[in-house]
Amino acid sequence: MYEHKTITHQNVQLSLFYMSYRKFIPKGLRPLLEQKIIFGISPEAYDLYMSLGENCLPATAIKQVNLRKFSGPFDWIAKSSLLDRVTLIESNFKDALNYEDLVFDLEQKTDHRHNACSVKNIRTGFAYPHDFQDDSNECFLKHKEKYQRRQDRMYSLSKEANGLFLYSDFGSGFLYSDYSQKIEEYFTLMERLRIKLGMKTFSLILGVKADPNIDADFVDLYETNFLKLYIQPVPSVFLNENCDMFDWPGVFLKRALRIATLSEKSENSND
Repeated sequence: MYEHKTITHQNVQLSLFYMSYRKFIPKGLRPLLEQKIIFGISPEAYDLYMSLGENCLPATAIKQVNLRKFSGPFDWIAKSSLLDRVTLIESNFKDALNYEDLVFDLEQKTDHRHNACSVKNIRTGFAYPHDFQDDSNECFLKHKEKYQRRQDRMYSLSKEANGLFLYSDFGSGFLYSDYSQKIEEYFTLMERLRIKLGMKTFSLILGVKADPNIDADFVDLYETNFLKLYIQPVPSVFLNENCDMFDWPGVFLKRALRIATLSEKSENSND
């Protein structure tokens, strides 16, 4: 069994005001300003902050509040499911990146800054929008080695850690109203990851799509031994093609980061 409570976000108006003027703030000042002042995150609450995908948003959110200290294996890839990621981690990423599984679309540029083309993995279902400049073996081997380093880093840093992971579940087809029926499923996946990675505790912030008119100034916390699941609804109005994914959806994840870190810090101080 698990405990459940709903926690209301604080300082919502401050984050709304900040987002209206964020573009005028020098980029170098934003991470610490957002962490310390705007969202009030306590970085010392956890040993480890990491993205599980399903796209680039979680890694971007933790980077924008100065919590991303290294690259992880799921930071900049997209598609597939949380279950697929758990299965890959349990298999030590067996066959996660084989050249023969990749489909290249050299004409479709998915990241102009890195001159990257569209690449899809037909074995895993992953998409690589930021990595591959061409379909050469040299380019493939460079990125395969890079992902191997990131995978090794995940296993190494997770051991005995109190970790907080983020996952955006916007593409699953489920709405916030569906997730109360899926808690046990997520706890099962989280425990599988905790055991495989050798972690002391495993916390997960799950960003989920909600009805467009929902008042989402809260996060649901489900808690059991060694596991905490934070479900953050994001109104679908912020997830359509006309909305910048890294803008308002990121704000909701950062608010959830505040709740998670303050909650963990409070528990640690009471121990």
